[in-house]
Amino acid sequence: MPVGQLPADSADTPTVKSKLKSAELAAINTAVATGAGSIDSEITSSADTVVVSSDDIVGSKLASDGHHHGDAAAGTGGTDAKLDDAADVVGVDVQPAKVSQPISRTISYHQNADLCLRIRDKAGNTHNLKVCAALLAGALPTLGDLSACVDVASSGERVLDLDGFQNNHQGLDIILSIIHYKFHEIPARPEIDQLYSIAQIVEKYDCAHLVLPYMEKWAAGVNWHITMEKEIDDDKTLLLAWVFGESHFVRMLSRVAHKATLDDEGVLLDTRGQPWKDHGLPPAILELIAKTRFDCLAKVVQAVNGPLQELMGSSKNTSKFCRTKDTNGDLKQACEYQQLGSLVSGLSAADLLPFPTAAEYRGSVVALAAKVWAIKINRFKLPGTPPHLDAHNTCGINHKEAVESAMKEDVRLISAIIEELNVRGLKSGAFVPNFFKDCENEAKTPLAIHRDLRLNGVYYKQETVDS
Repeated sequence: MPVGQLPADSADTPTVKSKLKSAELAAINTAVATGAGSIDSEITSSADTVVVSSDDIVGSKLASDGHHHGDAAAGTGGTDAKLDDAADVVGVDVQPAKVSQPISRTISYHQNADLCLRIRDKAGNTHNLKVCAALLAGALPTLGDLSACVDVASSGERVLDLDGFQNNHQGLDIILSIIHYKFHEIPARPEIDQLYSIAQIVEKYDCAHLVLPYMEKWAAGVNWHITMEKEIDDDKTLLLAWVFGESHFVRMLSRVAHKATLDDEGVLLDTRGQPWKDHGLPPAILELIAKTRFDCLAKVVQAVNGPLQELMGSSKNTSKFCRTKDTNGDLKQACEYQQLGSLVSGLSAADLLPFPTAAEYRGSVVALAAKVWAIKINRFKLPGTPPHLDAHNTCGINHKEAVESAMKEDVRLISAIIEELNVRGLKSGAFVPNFFKDCENEAKTPLAIHRDLRLNGVYYKQETVDS
């Protein structure tokens, strides 16, 4: 008898065939005769023990496309097995797969909650957030009078529907946890996506004061993400740095500008192909992103196109890129011809001929710089000459050095942006003293900004002395 098979001599005995293939139960064919016993059976051999249950039988029938192998006991026949047949054999009710429906989730942030905030995420799920109205009104004064916009449900519960939280309900959860003293729920080092979601709530409700106790560690976390992770979302990091007035704003502005592209109409796009104007940044920042992109792009273009034009029009008496001290004009011209040939060949291979101008180029600076960087420039060299005796070892167009220098240039911020960053940094706790020291003579000083903030009852306690 084969291993793992029950005797099939009698029609009164249930027959179950089991075949082990690659240590898995591939197919089990069953036939149940009149008067059969229990469907669940154990198949035992000296090597293995295989338990066959009703679920295994259904899986076998569906996997085998209903084909029965060998003769079965009475009542099986040779017909194809169908889903209904499988259900009849094992005695179970096979239900059709159900389409997942949106769910409703309730989270209570306070034991004395008296208001339900109702939001919906991008999956259509409803989140019922039970909060204390007094705490909410005190922490988020921009909400205004809650009583004017609260509906009363049939159960008597007060409900406030909030829109615009399809993608940032994580941030709302953290802000509500802070408001209701659920400090154990606050992440020590949030991910970039979490910080971006928090920043959206802070910007929407002007509540940067709520994150002040955590901002020092959170800012250090941003630096950790930028330094340690190979790829981060530069667009989101720039936006959260702007909202919090965080010191990485300048660095991220350069990276975002270098990755920005233009559509056919000249609209500035982010890395997802979405217009930057839809992110809610001030026009001055959008203009700065566009200007930074164009200025860097112009320098990258000049690093290649300048030498290209000069090499195409040079003569042996005006050699610039052959720096040998040899006075042989023919030799210098031969060196530059090799440079020109390799440059044209490299540009052709990179599909950059004719070479674009900065005004007409629609791609990102990063993409163009990578193509330019990959071009290898050949020069004249006598075979077998050691490097220290090679008179042409300094020859070349030095395009890599020019591109690297252009990509490393810092962005120059205007005074209005610096002042706004200082205001936001002092509100959130992300302010770094002397970070914009070189420009403080142009913008309002942090000391003056701080003096104004102390008069705001949202950020500081107010004291009145009666005589």
